Amino acid sequence: MQSLHHAHIRSPKRLPIRPEALNERYYQSVRRLVLGPTSIAPKAVVHKFSFRLSPKDRDRLTPVETDPDELLPIQRDTNGTLRVRIRCCYLLDHQQHSITDGDWVTKDVVWPEHIFLEVNQSVLTLRRKAHHSKDLPVEVPAKALLEENHLHVWIPETAARAKEAPKNSHPYIAVELVETLSHSAILSLVKIHSIQQSSQTLEVIRRRLASTTASNDDDIAMVSHELSIDLADPFTSGIFKIPVRGRDCTHLECFDLETWLNSRLGKKKTCTCGKGSSSCQSCPNEPSFVDKWKCPLCSGDARPYSLRIDEWLAGVRDKLEEDGALRIKSIVVSADGTWKIKKAVEADEGRRDDETSLPRAAMKCGGSQFIAVGVRETSKSVIELDSD
Repeated sequence: MQSLHHAHIRSPKRLPIRPEALNERYYQSVRRLVLGPTSIAPKAVVHKFSFRLSPKDRDRLTPVETDPDELLPIQRDTNGTLRVRIRCCYLLDHQQHSITDGDWVTKDVVWPEHIFLEVNQSVLTLRRKAHHSKDLPVEVPAKALLEENHLHVWIPETAARAKEAPKNSHPYIAVELVETLSHSAILSLVKIHSIQQSSQTLEVIRRRLASTTASNDDDIAMVSHELSIDLADPFTSGIFKIPVRGRDCTHLECFDLETWLNSRLGKKKTCTCGKGSSSCQSCPNEPSFVDKWKCPLCSGDARPYSLRIDEWLAGVRDKLEEDGALRIKSIVVSADGTWKIKKAVEADEGRRDDETSLPRAAMKCGGSQFIAVGVRETSKSVIELDSD
């Protein structure tokens, strides 16, 4: 009863426009920002912003429909349909001038305690933590949007900081364009337009190996001439088939493209045939959640638009497959691009043979971490410097 006044802003059922699309999975993610991030610090005046939507974008907006036979409204999607939402996040002072779209989409939504929003004179209702377990973005109705849009934001000058907001942070707002994409469309997008050339990966490897120089203080730093790269997908623990990582990811490790897509959380199953969601196999699952695209290795931006296939690691996988060595978990690569399998150092049960194996050791030196691997494996000591 306490939440009935929010019934009109409940998420609608999301159904495919065409019946033949029932068997394909769909995903939602932020395509781009049409406004922001922009400061909305509390003031005695109303913040006034404007943002544009192209005629093509407006044609792809999907309205929310009502059906007298349904308890919830319905929104019908297909590959390429769009919707607009507004999100507020708190940024620290040092982040204000360096925030990118990739940084923004990984932030949590936090609304100020008191804030009022209006788009083209249509008042928007917030979805707050008290009713939804966490603050959620505000959906802007398609019928309220024009080519030239005006957003008015007002936060009372006396408004208290949101409890979840970190100290020395300020509220920022952005208008996001959310796109629905099919599974096949994402595969095509990444495979055709998002390839990181082998030369780029090798340049990163050379640069990292060149940066591991001896320090100038009293600490001793042993320079590595080889770099270890794990090949195991974080979800399956097996080697990837199509190695991808986010555009802004700084690690060389990758995850598998298909596994990444299939692991994205979907919304509730929508049953339209009357059998019920527990037994129905013919009705579609709703598209994935919009904000579940954080890299599984570093929590950075890993939306479909930012994914990159690593051509060099794909070649490594092809070679391992040719040699029947797909069970390998990691490799060691040199600055010239040559690589070899990194063998695990194993101790025999019940005894220790110092001539055939050395234990893996981790040492702390001057705040940096060093990892030593047995000399029998690589014909010389390999010590890796974690400089991240």
